Amino acid sequence: MKLPRRRYRLEFINENSLERIWTLKFTRLRVILATLLSVSALGALLFVVLRYTSVGKFIPGWLEPDSKSRLVEMALKLDSMERVMNSERLYTANLMAILEGKATSIDSLNPEALPAPAIFSSQQTDSMLAPSEKEKAFVKDIKSKKNSSASAAK
Repeated sequence: MKLPRRRYRLEFINENSLERIWTLKFTRLRVILATLLSVSALGALLFVVLRYTSVGKFIPGWLEPDSKSRLVEMALKLDSMERVMNSERLYTANLMAILEGKATSIDSLNPEALPAPAIFSSQQTDSMLAPSEKEKAFVKDIKSKKNSSASAAK
């Protein structure tokens, strides 16, 4: 038994002359297929634009592989420059202490005596801003919630 399919018609008519300008005949299946085809075409177009043009570079997290490698290389260079700068700072501090007649116990030529860079420290803090009391209370509250949820999971 074949179910009857309803047909629909969309007409554009000139009101002044009552002349049919454009007519579109369709069924539900055609509307669904046209919608799916339109959405797929729009998705494909969006993919092509983002993938093969420079627009994709403006989306956060969508870096090209060579950009990622350059960022890692720059981070390593920055780390080594920071170590050299810390060494120079300690050398200058030692030189100033010697010139002023004060004794110093830091060996600026010994790499183990140099402080670790901030990237590798367990707690990174901004030296310009001290945490407020509200921030300290917030961090303490989060840590206690994390500890209580960890103990509840056991």
